[in-house]
This record gives sequence, structure tokens and C-alpha cells, in this order.
Amino acid sequence: MARLAVLALASLLCALPASAAAGRFSLRVSVGDPLADARLMGLDGRPVRLLADRAPTVFLFLRPGDEGSREALQGLLALRAALAGKPVRLVAVVSPADGPERVRALLRDSPGLTVLVDRGDALHARLGTFPLPAVGLAGPDHRLAAFEPWTDRDETAALARAIEELLDGPTVAAAWR
Repeated sequence: MARLAVLALASLLCALPASAAAGRFSLRVSVGDPLADARLMGLDGRPVRLLADRAPTVFLFLRPGDEGSREALQGLLALRAALAGKPVRLVAVVSPADGPERVRALLRDSPGLTVLVDRGDALHARLGTFPLPAVGLAGPDHRLAAFEPWTDRDETAALARAIEELLDGPTVAAAWR
């Protein structure tokens, strides 16, 4: 089942248009760095932790209404379906600038998805500068395992391997060494 999820994610990453990756990609964090567990705003207005306690977390920064983000979201939903019952947290992160109507439309297209609002785009700014959509992967130890634009074909295999290895139990450091 985990391998099916990895294959679904890898095929989506390869299918996204190169235009979605256009733009500057400059991170302030590196693979293996510990991530502070940000508290973002849930759609009900309550604070929600980004990272899972003892499980890997996949977080997708996206822009509702954007075609590349829509395709990446479909990949996240396919990954969620393939990983049903597995201890992996999947989260979509949106900017407050996206507006409530666009976020509500996102939820209509993806029922049950955890969507968090990055107030003031603080998390985005803390992680660096990157085009949307972009995906991050944190291990159960809250260390960054991967962070890439969804269209970077060279990193697709590394991200897929990291998810698979994290699901099989090693720490993030082991997954990337």
C-alpha cells in the first residue's frame, strides 16, 4: 500500500507542468534541520499544530484556484487514499491572501482534507522563498526530510524514497543518508 502511494506521488510529480516550478527557490532550512512545530490557524479559527506527534507529515503549500496547485492537491488526495490507515499526516497550507471563497472551493474539491491558514505567511517566510505549489516532508522526529517544488523531476525519486523509508520506520537522517 505504501509503495502504491509513493508511485501515485511520483507519477503526479512527473506530470506537473514545468511552468509551476518557475520562480525563485531559496530555502532558509536544510534537509535534516529540526523544524519548529508551527501553530497555524485551522479553518475554524483555532490554532492547529502543523507536524504530527510521532508520524511523518507531508505539507503542501498551494494557491487555491491555481492549476498547478489543483493538480498537486489531487496528488495529495491520491496519496491520502493510498495511505489510509498509515500513520502519516497530510496537510494543505494556504495563505490568508487566498480569501475565504477560494479556500471554501478548495474544500468542496477535497472533503476531509486538513487545511491550515498560514497567518501573515509567517511559516512560508520562515522556510524561505519558493513558488507554489511546493511540498515538504518532515519525519516523526520533526526534522526536514525534503522540501521541493512539485515539478522538480530530479527530486521526485528522492522524495518518493523518503516517504517510503519513513513509512517503513527509519528516522529522517537515515532516510536521506
